[in-house]
Amino acid sequence: MSEPANCTWKGLPEQTRDNILIYQTNMTVTSAVFIVVFGVGLSLFRLWRGQFRNTAQINVFCSLITELIETIGKAIGNNGFNSSDLCRAQSALIIFGTISSVLLSMLCAMDLITVIAYHRSTEQELKPAEAPVEPENSLHEGIQNEIMYYFSVLFGQGQELDLDDLEVSVIWTLAGQGYAGPADFYCWVTGPSAALGFFYVPVWITFLL
Repeated sequence: MSEPANCTWKGLPEQTRDNILIYQTNMTVTSAVFIVVFGVGLSLFRLWRGQFRNTAQINVFCSLITELIETIGKAIGNNGFNSSDLCRAQSALIIFGTISSVLLSMLCAMDLITVIAYHRSTEQELKPAEAPVEPENSLHEGIQNEIMYYFSVLFGQGQELDLDDLEVSVIWTLAGQGYAGPADFYCWVTGPSAALGFFYVPVWITFLL
């Protein structure tokens, strides 16, 4: 006679039960976040019809994309521990999404600063390269170009997304593959020094900028 499910559950070690609960909760939350982010992103894309009028819209849309990428990585959960290739893939998705979210948050803050300091309307249309550039837009684009040189920017300077600006983020993600491994309930960067370098240092630099 088979043992009832609740007896089997009670027979498991407490740590194992905690791990199962955390994993199930993680899968539920990440699935919900995935659905919400995908729905909002699709709605905005259809609303804007793929054309972005200003950097604020680009920042918002790209933030949704990076959150979607990170959510996919976290949804794998500790399933990644069963395969080194899956673990590395999960680590890459989480690193890429995390770093990109940090950078895009900084760019959103820069947008807000230029709006406040120069009374630049967020509805101001992006101008073609050959058109005269107003001083506040020139300053704003200059700051963006400087950050693009050192880090990664997930959007282009025109009316549409430019995927040519992803090189630094990809390099940063690939560099983390040498340190990928099980870290708590995810596959991420293992080791305190490596984790410090792949997350907290970029955060500190963005604060300084």
